[in-house]
Amino acid sequence: MSRMDRRKLLVRASSLIVLALVLLIAGCKTAASTPAPQTVPTPTPEVFIPRTAVVSDGATISGRVLWGGGPVAGVTVELRAGAWADPATSEVIAQAVSDHSGVYELEAPPEGGVFGLVAVWPDGADNLAPATSVRVMPGDTQVEADVFLDRPLETPTPALDADGVPATCRVDGLSTYADTANGFCFAYPTTFEATVNEAGNPLVVGPPLDSSVEPLRASLLVEVEVAAQDKTLTEIVDGYVAQFADLDVPAIERTPIELAGQPAELLEGVPGREGSRDIFMVREGTLFHLMFMPSVRDFPQAASDVQLLATTVVATFSVMSPTAVGPSGQSMPPVSDDLAFARIVIAEAGLSTEIPAGWLRPGPAWDWIPSENSAVHLGITWADLTPPQEAEAVLLPQPAQILDSEEITLTWGSGRLFTVEVYAPASEGKAAATRRSVEMHAIVVVAQGGVRRAFDLYATAPDETALGAQEALLLQMLDSSAR
Repeated sequence: MSRMDRRKLLVRASSLIVLALVLLIAGCKTAASTPAPQTVPTPTPEVFIPRTAVVSDGATISGRVLWGGGPVAGVTVELRAGAWADPATSEVIAQAVSDHSGVYELEAPPEGGVFGLVAVWPDGADNLAPATSVRVMPGDTQVEADVFLDRPLETPTPALDADGVPATCRVDGLSTYADTANGFCFAYPTTFEATVNEAGNPLVVGPPLDSSVEPLRASLLVEVEVAAQDKTLTEIVDGYVAQFADLDVPAIERTPIELAGQPAELLEGVPGREGSRDIFMVREGTLFHLMFMPSVRDFPQAASDVQLLATTVVATFSVMSPTAVGPSGQSMPPVSDDLAFARIVIAEAGLSTEIPAGWLRPGPAWDWIPSENSAVHLGITWADLTPPQEAEAVLLPQPAQILDSEEITLTWGSGRLFTVEVYAPASEGKAAATRRSVEMHAIVVVAQGGVRRAFDLYATAPDETALGAQEALLLQMLDSSAR
């Protein structure tokens, strides 16, 4: 290629480069003059942090809310500065609510100072116990101080229906179990049956979940006893859980919950024959222990029924004042419209009737009690009369006073129902005898083979209130009796 040809080629290449640069610049100008649509940026949300949420570097003040030496849950504790005994002039710096063990915990200002701890009642009433004075020094990390109450925290009494049962336990589409003697009730699914076990404790049993001889069923067992006065709920549960510590089983899960408006503790995976889900609650010195069986972890086929039963019972469980307590402080047996009965036949008397299932027969007499040493009895006795004997003189206890009587008619005979007050023999030097019991006796006389036989179906209790709670059981005995 000649020098001229190479020069022409270079000139042509330079021209092409210049043209490309011109086009590039023009394209940039066009892009700049026509900006692309821009989306509206999402604004950053404003986060509001209240002053009370700011973490303090001050000391932690903690302790228990106490009345009579025992812990009280659900009380608001206020940390006040200034003249803390006067709510109108004092300044509330922090507050906390005592938990199921009566424990509260709050933060003091980092600069420290002298403060007052004041209990605040849920109803706004004044706590007349003096405020607790607490001194916090700069650099302190933990200060302990208990707060004292002038009275126990009162739990509102639920509204009662005409039968004396809290209305919360009467739910459309559900059955009701009411233990007026021990002071509690709950609703449960209609597919379940309520009865009592051999110890007289309430037992609710669901439908069979298999076709075996002893099928798996969801169930609830309720135990009620006097709580240890020197222990909190947490300490009671600690002791219960400790008995399983040496077993090679998964750890029991513990969760704080509420039952009947009271602090309670839920235990999941409690070891046992079938395992259980347990709930503990203490109210006014009484320990309530609910056991839902079997363990849903080990028996998943029962999970649906156990969950249904537990959800229903916990949502409706209510407490009330017990109707009667025996002379030794023992609670009277449960009474319920849904209580199961078992038929017994007394061949030598030629009579059959129904008694509460699970009640004990402590001796050879036809007499039943809900638990050992109970002051309540249901029973049947009889006697063949010879002239001029009268049934009342033979069968009614003595010494006694008749308080009331009325005619009754059964399918197999008629007679009278007596309410009597029975006395112990008068002691020497005393003008009057001591009342031993109050009893109801249904006395019916029938002719049998030329002999007049008198039957006595009775209920006994230590007082009128306890007897009234058992009247339904005696009426069931009468209605179900047959010859």
